[in-house]
Amino acid sequence: MKRLYRTAIRIEEKIAGYFLVAIVILVFISSITRFFDRPIIWSVEIAQLLFAWLIFLGADIVYRYKGHIGIDLIVEKFPEDKQIIVRIINNIIISFFLCILIFYGFQLSYENIGRTFQSFRISYSVCTISVPIGATSMLVTSAVEIYKSFLELKSMTVRR
Repeated sequence: MKRLYRTAIRIEEKIAGYFLVAIVILVFISSITRFFDRPIIWSVEIAQLLFAWLIFLGADIVYRYKGHIGIDLIVEKFPEDKQIIVRIINNIIISFFLCILIFYGFQLSYENIGRTFQSFRISYSVCTISVPIGATSMLVTSAVEIYKSFLELKSMTVRR
């Protein structure tokens, strides 16, 4: 199971990296062609599609590496076991929010099935499905963090 999770993490990180490079290239090409009065409209739309996916993939990557902004001025003064409990509660609240994102994200994707991008005939659902898929990925990360926190808390009580 750990191997599958690590493989999924590597794939997610590679995809996010490729999407970022593709976005930069597409926007650069679009700006150059616009300069010569030959705009390529589809490049901006593909960049927007990739950007939507990159946002949620990147959010999960940053969440996994604890890179999101946090204010821990008060919490860091707590004893270590209380800090872990606060971390668990925080991840449970985040998980609840992610479940809401998943539910409404699938609704949004379903509602956008008939809507297509202007310059190419791909359903806008391909873009909006990034919300529930990214939130699901973050929910898995949150569950892993809760599990690790419980193990850490358990090992602290065993040491005492």
